[in-house]
Amino acid sequence: MRSAALLLGAGLATIGIGGLLWRSSSSSNSTGLGALPPPPETRESCIECVDKHLGAALVLLGETRDGYPHRLRAIGHLHEAEDESQSWPELHDAIRTARKRFQHEGVLPDFASLEAITTRIRLA
Repeated sequence: MRSAALLLGAGLATIGIGGLLWRSSSSSNSTGLGALPPPPETRESCIECVDKHLGAALVLLGETRDGYPHRLRAIGHLHEAEDESQSWPELHDAIRTARKRFQHEGVLPDFASLEAITTRIRLA
């Protein structure tokens, strides 16, 4: 099994994993909060999965506040919630913005407003 290699240079990240190649370029927006076009859906969206990942992130962020080292896990769950919400642009954008603000500024997501959006979707 090949090990992952990370090469950084000129704002590009290239990761080779098991023969697969993933490449991303950084946004010209310095905060990373710019309005980029949404990526193509990579999986079928699942509102229950969104709730699961938001709930996990909420718990982990509470534990992080109490001194446990769960920041990266919480970010990962926010990313998974973002990925699972691609069919609902309002929710997807709200989760992405919340994740980016947390990563860049340390601002905790407004889970109540995210839950209000998921509730509207579930009841629709």
